[in-house]
Parts: sequence; structure tokens; C-alpha cells
Amino acid sequence: MDRLALNLCIIACLLLTQSVDVGAKGVGVTWGIRASKLPSPELTLELLKSQKIHKVRIHEPFKHLLTAIKDGDKGWGFDVVVGIPNYELKKLATDFSFATKYVKDHILSYFPSVRITCITVGEEAITGADGDYVLLAMQNIKNSMNAEKVDIPVSTVVGYNVIKEGPSPSEATFSEPAAKSRMPLIVSFLKDNQYPLFASLYPESSYTPGKIHIDSALGKPSAPVVCDADPRYNSVLEVMTDSVYYALRKHGGENIRVVTETGWPNADAPFASKENAKEYITNVIRKSNGPGTLVGQTTYPVEAYIYSLFDEDQNNFVSRTKYGIYNSDMSPIFQTPPFDS
Repeated sequence: MDRLALNLCIIACLLLTQSVDVGAKGVGVTWGIRASKLPSPELTLELLKSQKIHKVRIHEPFKHLLTAIKDGDKGWGFDVVVGIPNYELKKLATDFSFATKYVKDHILSYFPSVRITCITVGEEAITGADGDYVLLAMQNIKNSMNAEKVDIPVSTVVGYNVIKEGPSPSEATFSEPAAKSRMPLIVSFLKDNQYPLFASLYPESSYTPGKIHIDSALGKPSAPVVCDADPRYNSVLEVMTDSVYYALRKHGGENIRVVTETGWPNADAPFASKENAKEYITNVIRKSNGPGTLVGQTTYPVEAYIYSLFDEDQNNFVSRTKYGIYNSDMSPIFQTPPFDS
């Protein structure tokens, strides 16, 4: 085969499969809608643009949100992570025809007009009653897209309860019993496809006065050491993130990126305040603009989604109802730095 024919063949192969690169670092926001009062999707898009927010995560493939993004992007370039809720897992895992229709109706009917950068299958489901369905649902979602020659990364969201902490992050492992039996198979799937793992990490929920300084929980650069290991850690979020990385590495997942969803309550919880929420989110954004996190000999980019754009008074997780950055009238609860600074 001559060089021209070879080049044409390569181009044709590339055009056959639409794929998405999700290697960029940065901070986005979770666009939650579990609230009794919210602005319209169209107004919310204008808010996101005004705050220079390009990366958005939604918990479900809500038709009205995806339609609004499709019609309202207008060259802005939103990167959208679409979640699939736990109540769909069993059917997606056990009925491939259902999975195929689900993908066509809820994903491919918007892609690529909407730049969907990842599909997260299940929300902290690994250790729950639906945990055995997560991997099977992920596989069926991927195989359904393969049939359409589309490669959108497929992941899941884990809670920190899948991790058994050690004296230092390097000694962290997956917890017993469900996570230890289910997570290695998830890791293998992600590793083979070079897909990321999403993790819900909330330092506020693990903060204990007297054991950890509040500045370490908030991620302040000048905070005291919280983990006297090598390297030393003075940020609870970094301890949690690296613990996930090291647990993955113990199962061959060195090439798996960890994408975090994180936030801090602005009210109605211990140590919750607008000031602490502002400080915490400011430090997450600062960290994302740095060189990354070093785990062993590998540096990983810091990618995070701030929960949440608005307070969600109808969230199923009662402890996460007051994590919003903005009020329902789109006025700021507190000011944050630009997300893309």
C-alpha cells in the first residue's frame, strides 16, 4: 500500500468512530435541579457563561437541560458529564435492548451537538443494593455506543466509603466487603478503556475538631500538616484524593484519572458557613490551576466539579441540601474566583 492510500485509510478509520478526549484539567460545576425553585435552563446557561464556567455535570440526562445546552451553547463550548441514576441500573445491566434504546434516546440524540465528555453510571451505588449491577450497566452502555461507532467515556461515581484509609494515602485499599469484591472489576474496565473514575469527596463530612485543623479541611495553603507521611499533606481533600489513587494502583489502575465532586455547605451543618464554603471552593480552584497531584512517580491533573450550582432542598442526600453557590434568583450566596483562571 502506498503512502497516500495508507493515509486515506487512517483518516477513514478515524472518521468511523466519534470519540471524546477528557484529559483536560480544571474545575466545573454540578448543575443540580433537585430544588423547589430554580431559574430556567436558558437563564442558567447565561449565568454559567457570565462566570466563565465551561464544565458542567448533571445527575441525569434531563431532556430540558440537554435541549437547552444544545440550543444555547452558541459556540461557548460546554463540556457535559451526564449521569445515569441508580434506579436505572438493574434494567440497563440485564436488558441490552433497553440499554441500546436508552443510549439512543438519552445520549446519542444530543451528541455531538452537545459535547458529552463522560457518562457516569450510578451514583455511589457500589456499596449499596444495586452494586452488582454497576459494571454490567457500564458494559452495556459502552457496547451500545460501540454499535453506533461512538466512544464516549463511561465511568461511575463512588463515595469515599469504598476506601479503607491507612496511616498514609499510600497504604489505602478498597474497603470490605462490597467495594473490595466489586471495585477490582470496575478498575479493570476503566484501565482497559483509559476512562476516569469519579469520586464524591467531602472533607467537611470527615472533619473532626481536635483531630484535624479546620484550615486543613478547608485546604488553605498555610494549613498545618494533617498527615505526616512522605510526602506530607496539609489538605484533607488531597489525602482523600490520593487515597483513591493508591487504592486504584494496587489493582493495576495507574492510568486511571480521579475526577472529584466536592463542595462545602454554606449553612445548616456543623462548620457550615458562607465564609468557609467560599474559602474551600477558592482553594479547590487554586489547586486545579497548579501542576497537579503527584502519586508515586506519576503526576495527575486536578479535575473537580463543585457541588452545587444551586441549593437543592429536595436532594435525596439530606446532608447535601445547602451546598449551593447561587440563590434561585441567581444572586451569589458568596463570591468565587473565575473557574477558568
